[in-house]
Amino acid sequence: REHTSSPVLTEVSETMFSIPPASGATPPAFGGTSRGGEATSTTGNNANGGSPMVLTGESSTQVIDSMHSDYIFKVAFDTYGRRMATCSADRFVRLWDLQDTGEWALVGQWQAHRGAVTSLAFAHPEFGHLLATCGSDHDAIIWEERTSHGAGPTNSLSSRWTACASLTDARRAVTCLEFAPRHWGLKLAVGSADGSVRIYEAVDIMNLAQWPLAATLPSQNHISSLSWCTGRFEPLTLVAGGSHLVIYRYIESARAWKSLMELPTSSDVLDVAWAPNVGRRFHYIAATSDDGQLRVYKLSRKI
Repeated sequence: REHTSSPVLTEVSETMFSIPPASGATPPAFGGTSRGGEATSTTGNNANGGSPMVLTGESSTQVIDSMHSDYIFKVAFDTYGRRMATCSADRFVRLWDLQDTGEWALVGQWQAHRGAVTSLAFAHPEFGHLLATCGSDHDAIIWEERTSHGAGPTNSLSSRWTACASLTDARRAVTCLEFAPRHWGLKLAVGSADGSVRIYEAVDIMNLAQWPLAATLPSQNHISSLSWCTGRFEPLTLVAGGSHLVIYRYIESARAWKSLMELPTSSDVLDVAWAPNVGRRFHYIAATSDDGQLRVYKLSRKI
């Protein structure tokens, strides 16, 4: 989709936070103060006149036995927040649905990769029930939930997750992936330890077996994380972190992805997030690095 205006990111300002080492005490949720089994927000009433957030441990916290036998790398919710997925070094993905009772129930599990499953992401439901996973086996896989009627007298519905496409272009472990905002169609960005971000697109959403490689973004030494810009009036843009922290943008006139700018960092980037666009005339990008620093970048927009 071509936009009539193409905002340019300018005037990067940087805020840096030093993350203190753990002291053995559990930090309160939402940056608030802790008392007993509660964590409370210190931000006061919100802009809509609401009350501060309060988390009461006994009534509001459900401890779930993940049943994973190794380190859990990622947890993700679907669009509606009623389904949750986890992935682990044990090679398994597990799915949990929120029941009417408020409990989370295990509804699916399968071995998704030949090695550790390093990340996963749900697609927007307008494209169907899709889950993307990636792993240390160098692959990213698109899974689709398919339902069928049971053979018993109850004729109840059952579902299973089927691999409909494998993306095998990475030369080293695939470390991160994320679906593009839905207004850009069914696109998936995949980052790898080989230093590349690859963009795949399901051109025909009725044929999910075909995910042609649309672009390979300029290489870094390695990629650990990525995040899409969600602004509806922005060109197709994402940020990728690893050995560097780089913003990439699709340039319509050149019909190609370009490196737009590199953000300053002092160390390898471990994770990055692009804040949702809510009408501001600037963007926030937050990044963590292996030197224990959290940096928040404010990027101005010039039309």
